[in-house]
Amino acid sequence: TKFSIMLVFRKINRTLIRFDFGEKLRHKNNMGTNHEKVITGSYVHIYSPNGKYDKKNVIPISKFSEFVNIKSIKECLDPFIKYTNIKW
Repeated sequence: TKFSIMLVFRKINRTLIRFDFGEKLRHKNNMGTNHEKVITGSYVHIYSPNGKYDKKNVIPISKFSEFVNIKSIKECLDPFIKYTNIKW
């Protein structure tokens, strides 16, 4: 199972924050450089471009303790709202 939850600035085509969950996910940080590193498992994009082929780096979900054991989007919603400080 994989899923994402995010906040996007549509007018400037930027993702403010996006959490991608999935045990089999793979992402290359610093793609095309001598410092390329593969991140496996769930990860987070922070202020990144939205283009599919735009270079962007991610942070492993393990750096965000409140999201480490989340396995469904239902479990993710409340921590995401709290983390992003969304007010109703």
